[in-house]
Amino acid sequence: MPPKRPQTKKPVKKSPPGAKPPKKGGKKGGTSRTPWRLFLLLLGCALLLAGLVWLARREEQPPAKPAGRPTETRIDQSAAAREQLEALLAASAVPAGAITREPADRPRHYQIRHRSPSAKTVEELRQRLRRLVPPLVLSTPEDGVLAIVDSQGKTLLTVQYLTAPVPPKATLPPPAGTGGRVAIIVDDLGRGLKQAKQLLAIGQPVTFAILAIEPHATEVARMAHAAGQEVMLHAPMEPQGYPVVDPGDDALLVSQTDEALRSQLRALLGRVPHVAGINNHMGSRFTEDERAMTAVMAEQRGQGLIFDDSLTSGPSVGTATARQAGVPILRRDVFLDNVAEVEPIVREIRRLADKARRNGGALGICHPYPETIKALQQELPRLAAQGVRFVPVSELLKGG
Repeated sequence: MPPKRPQTKKPVKKSPPGAKPPKKGGKKGGTSRTPWRLFLLLLGCALLLAGLVWLARREEQPPAKPAGRPTETRIDQSAAAREQLEALLAASAVPAGAITREPADRPRHYQIRHRSPSAKTVEELRQRLRRLVPPLVLSTPEDGVLAIVDSQGKTLLTVQYLTAPVPPKATLPPPAGTGGRVAIIVDDLGRGLKQAKQLLAIGQPVTFAILAIEPHATEVARMAHAAGQEVMLHAPMEPQGYPVVDPGDDALLVSQTDEALRSQLRALLGRVPHVAGINNHMGSRFTEDERAMTAVMAEQRGQGLIFDDSLTSGPSVGTATARQAGVPILRRDVFLDNVAEVEPIVREIRRLADKARRNGGALGICHPYPETIKALQQELPRLAAQGVRFVPVSELLKGG
């Protein structure tokens, strides 16, 4: 076996002086730049996160108020409306006795028995309301009525200027025995104020029968009462042919229970103030039903109201049920405007007066048609001068 040769180390090749040591990794460029890139990436992420946190905190903070501007304070709008209106009344020199506030402590409706304010005064009030924070709006939905509303359209209060009825002209005393008492009911009122003012201007007693569902039912009732006229609820009742013949959503129906009828009647009365009695709107079916009419009479008796049967149905049980319940009852004598023309209406008014002369009293019913109002304006002062006494409906109950 030949002897092993001794291993000899290869001589290390020395680099010349000043030469750089070889780079590790074996690839060109190596990995020495990687830590710097990672550091810059982390730094950018940290800055971005800090910016997002700063923006989030800034959004949570309330916006800074501009320097030099006073802080806006929201006001009690109803109180502000009353304050501005009271200032208007004081500036217009309205006497205290001419103002009615309802309710008295925090009024939402004013009745003014005084001349209406000038256009300039109304405009000044409108401008003052606009300058409030938040602003209020003055509207004039009807002649003689002002309303103060907020920015959402809610009515804060209303102001109604009432025109005093024109007193009848002085005449010589009528000849003895030529009179008679006449009561006239005008049905279907409440749609507006124009017809109510025209009726008041006649200067003779006329009873206002008001439909509760109409938009100006409350205002018309207050106007009539303030002028000394009698007010009745024109209660819608089920007619023959219902539901094809529709008396309205608030009508009294024979299908309702006794308690439902009484509750519905109370709701209708709640919409029309100063009511002295009730008469029926339609109701040819309802006034024939003894059970339904008995329920209505029970509610009327409890509230001390009279009942006028318009006699839209011949077999009406209104008189019988009213007497059984102890309710004062009246029955219509003449429909004045079945023909809505002036001359036929004038003839019916004269027929009503003749009936009053013969019987001592008579009751007529009509509607606020333009022709009817014109006929009333023509005939009532003339008949009054001849000795006919025009009276409220309740006056006919006196003396039988």
